[in-house]
Amino acid sequence: MPAEVLLLTALGLAAAVVVTAQLARRRVTGTLRRELGAAPGDDFGRVIRELRSDAAEARTDSARAREDLGQIGELLETGVVHIAADLRVTSSNRAAHWLLGQRAGSLVGRSAMEAFVDHRMESLVRTATRTGATSSELATLGGSDRIVLVRARPATTGGIWLVLEDVTELRRLQRIRTEFIDNLSHELRTPLTTVRLLTETVSRD
Repeated sequence: MPAEVLLLTALGLAAAVVVTAQLARRRVTGTLRRELGAAPGDDFGRVIRELRSDAAEARTDSARAREDLGQIGELLETGVVHIAADLRVTSSNRAAHWLLGQRAGSLVGRSAMEAFVDHRMESLVRTATRTGATSSELATLGGSDRIVLVRARPATTGGIWLVLEDVTELRRLQRIRTEFIDNLSHELRTPLTTVRLLTETVSRD
């Protein structure tokens, strides 16, 4: 009899475990149905398949959007660089490589200082992270004597976006304008000084 009792007890426990598991599964399934908005009569497998299909479409749309964004970036004459939180370049367009005098595709993976060959870049990125936006100018190496204006702004997905603009010609024109005004002021002062001296001489006579 004890053996039969033990057997019945074991069977009872097994049945209890099965029933408990089924109840838990039903509760989980019911919760999932409510979360997913599935009606009680809906095929749960079909709902899951639809969710998987929607997720796959979302991933495809996201990949296409990234590809479109990359193509737009390549069409820009303005350099665009993304710096991650670890101060390394994660993406950059063709114009950025050209402005910095770097070989196409060589910036990704480099640190900000290595990419721009300027120790101030890391400070610029940190300042943009802290304050929200900042800008600075740098002179590129390699004999091009190019002046690049760098604007930095935090990215919504993390890291910092840098926008690079070639301002070499603008700065050259500003320098010419300043020199012209200085020379003109000097030339104007010279005859006025001469006239004043002549006037003083005549007055003394």
